Amino acid sequence: MDAYSAGVSSKTIFSKWSGTMAAIGATILGTISALICPMDNFSNFLYLIGSVFVPMIAIQITDYFILEVDYRQQNCQWTNLILWLIGFIIYRILLNYSFLLGSTVTTIIVIIAMTWGTCRVMKLVKTK
Repeated sequence: MDAYSAGVSSKTIFSKWSGTMAAIGATILGTISALICPMDNFSNFLYLIGSVFVPMIAIQITDYFILEVDYRQQNCQWTNLILWLIGFIIYRILLNYSFLLGSTVTTIIVIIAMTWGTCRVMKLVKTK
């Protein structure tokens, strides 16, 4: 995902570049960097990024693929913002424990379930 993002971003900045080639270049550069640089220096930063983006993508996956809702007409979807904050906290807490699926997959499963459940409860409340 990071390599793809680098390819898309570079194509946006440098329109003549191939997004695919930039992604391949980012992958090669990232692999070489991982082999040369001590990753312990970056671990906390990478976990912080994960704790921000993991719950966000879980909510987006649930909204788009499972619930098929469209919030583009709203400035802010407060329920999802609260769910994201809960997911951020869950991810940070799970980093202290060892799970078979790890903190990322576990957080994704929990937030997908919470997002789906919250949407269902809100629909029930609105119909009453």
